[in-house]
Amino acid sequence: MRIFCTLFIYLTFATCLATAGEAGWNTGEVVFNSQSAMQGEVRYDWRADVVQYRQSGRIYTYSTHLLRSFSFFDPQLNAIRYFEAIPVPGQKGRPARTFYEVIVDGSFKLIRRPNQMVGVGVPVNLMPAEDNDLAFQLSGYTWYVYTEGKLVNMRNFRGKIWPVMKGGFGEEMKKFTDDYRINPHTLTGKFRLINHYNVLKAKEIDSTISAQAGQH
Repeated sequence: MRIFCTLFIYLTFATCLATAGEAGWNTGEVVFNSQSAMQGEVRYDWRADVVQYRQSGRIYTYSTHLLRSFSFFDPQLNAIRYFEAIPVPGQKGRPARTFYEVIVDGSFKLIRRPNQMVGVGVPVNLMPAEDNDLAFQLSGYTWYVYTEGKLVNMRNFRGKIWPVMKGGFGEEMKKFTDDYRINPHTLTGKFRLINHYNVLKAKEIDSTISAQAGQH
C-alpha cells in the first residue's frame, strides 16, 4: 500500500476546516478562470463558499464564478490542501459551481465537502482497520467521485462506481482486493480501490498514447 500512502501523504483528515494561521489566513495561491495565478494569503469560508485573498494589506473576495482553483498550506496538517470549483450537475442552464477539496486526482477524482455539523461530536481517533498508516479522520464530510462531468456520492459506490472499475479492469481489481485484503464496504477500502483504478487507467492512457505515437 505504499503507492496509496504516497498519494495521500499530504492529507490527514481533520475534524474541522479551521486553520492555525491568523484568523484562518494561510500562505496560498488562487487561480482564476483565465488560469492566471496570484500568490499571497488565503482564507476559505466554506459555508459561504468564497475565498478571501490578501496581499500587501488589501483583501479581495472571490467566488466560484471567478476562480478555477485555490490552495493553501495548512500548518495544522503540515500539508498543502487543494480545492477546485467543480460544476454541480442538475442545474438549469450553465451549471453552478462549488468548491470541493480534491483528495485524489485522476479519471475518478475523489473529492469532499464538509457537512454542516463538521467538527461537532466527531470522534477524533477513527483508525481504519486495513492499514494503521491511514490514521485519517473520515467523519464530518460528504464524499464524492467526479468523473466525466458527473458527481457521484460515495454512498452509490457499489451501484455506480464499482461497476465501471470492474468493467474496465475486472481481474486486476479483484487481484488487488484479494492481495491486500481490502474491505470494499469501508471508506478507506473504497479509497484504495479508487486510487488503484486511477493508476491502472493512467497506465492504459499512457500506453495508448505511446502506441499512437509509434504509428507516426
